[in-house]
Amino acid sequence: LSILLFIIYINGLLNINVDAEIICYADDTAILVHSSSTEYLNIKANSVMKDIKDWFDNNLLELNLNKSKYIHFNINSIVNSPEINICIHSFKYQSGICDNCVILENCNYIKYLGL
Repeated sequence: LSILLFIIYINGLLNINVDAEIICYADDTAILVHSSSTEYLNIKANSVMKDIKDWFDNNLLELNLNKSKYIHFNINSIVNSPEINICIHSFKYQSGICDNCVILENCNYIKYLGL
């Protein structure tokens, strides 16, 4: 896609109703999800990613799962904080059982805008 066509096409992503902040610049997108509890953060992040994946599927777009990662920021910096698993469900995910789903990689840093 040309850059202008891409911007027009992806603009709808910013208008979906999710409990997160979506920030797009050029072809990079950041999704900010926050919660006071790690347990609820896990639920919320997975719900947001399901809605975003559904938007991509409905618009015949595909997430680049090789570039999709997340960072878990924790104010308390507790070493043994519960793990968060953000899952990108396959299109056939209906029964509550993950089959061929991808769990996003948790990183300490992420390249954003090539930096």
